[in-house]
Amino acid sequence: MRILLTLCVLFGLLGRQAFAQEDFAQFRKRYTFERERFAGTNSSEPKRVELPFDTSAQRYDLTADLNKTLDYIPPKIRITKEIEKRKFEGWRVQIYRGRSREEANRAKKISYEMYPNLTAYMEYSAPTYRVRVGDFLDQSEYQSILKRFKRVFPTAISVPAIITIIVDNRDLIEEQEKEKREKKDNKKEENDDK
Repeated sequence: MRILLTLCVLFGLLGRQAFAQEDFAQFRKRYTFERERFAGTNSSEPKRVELPFDTSAQRYDLTADLNKTLDYIPPKIRITKEIEKRKFEGWRVQIYRGRSREEANRAKKISYEMYPNLTAYMEYSAPTYRVRVGDFLDQSEYQSILKRFKRVFPTAISVPAIITIIVDNRDLIEEQEKEKREKKDNKKEENDDK
């Protein structure tokens, strides 16, 4: 049996060598390659480029353009709503991340006990619950809050989020109305002087 196996392996190797030595060049497809050549244009005379005699007219005044950009005053936006909600890129403190809804609710309850003025958000993305607290515009706003949460929730971290901020525009509206009244008064005075 062993001899038969050895003979099979030997003939297999010899057959491979014979097959590897065959020349298949006669079966390969042949391609002709010709390098492209630029034939040129139909006209024999070279092209002429006309330049103006005085090239000073083509100067570019960068300073003038920079001054226009720097002196630009954007138009005033008329604010109509006294109080409005706006979305900003900001931060929240994530105090819980896990699969237990009961634990998420417990974390949310503890966050309200620690900071009653901060809103706690519970998010569910199968199979994970996340509890995130607060709406912070700047990282410096949540540093002390994060430290205090870390005592109760050691895995608490800060995460970037799109936050909703309530903006009070009453002062700006009063300012705009005051400017309007002043303009009207100035126009009346000008008309009275005429």
